[in-house]
Amino acid sequence: MSFLRAEWRKLAIANYAIEKEQNTSIDFTELASLISSQKTEYRKRFVIHSNDSFFHLPVTDIALFYSTQGITFAVTFEKREYPVNFSLESLKEQLHPDNFFKINRQFIVSINAIKRVHSYFNGKLKLEIEPSHAEDIIVGKDKASTFKRWIDK
Repeated sequence: MSFLRAEWRKLAIANYAIEKEQNTSIDFTELASLISSQKTEYRKRFVIHSNDSFFHLPVTDIALFYSTQGITFAVTFEKREYPVNFSLESLKEQLHPDNFFKINRQFIVSINAIKRVHSYFNGKLKLEIEPSHAEDIIVGKDKASTFKRWIDK
């Protein structure tokens, strides 16, 4: 999302420079409106490579992403795991924020995968998800209030 906004800002600045060189008046209200009205396109699918072939995996089939030892995996609701060539930080920008939340440095979880949220130690939250994951998925106390607002939308 911020990548696309940055690109739109660059375009707006370039257009501003052109207008300034041509000595025409600039309507800053219109320029601000153009920048803010651009809708962000979020990823709808991932291409998954498998041996000598590939297929597409719809984002709606993904329950969570997790990262371990520098490799990021997409986990489907059917418990299938596929490596993806993106970091969690990059995925966070590509996924619709209404549907996915970056829990911590290891996990991004779909709203549809969350079955229950438990209070945990020191203001942290522990997620119960489906499909279950081998590691506990813990929301830190610094993100707990943001997570609660997100899940309540």
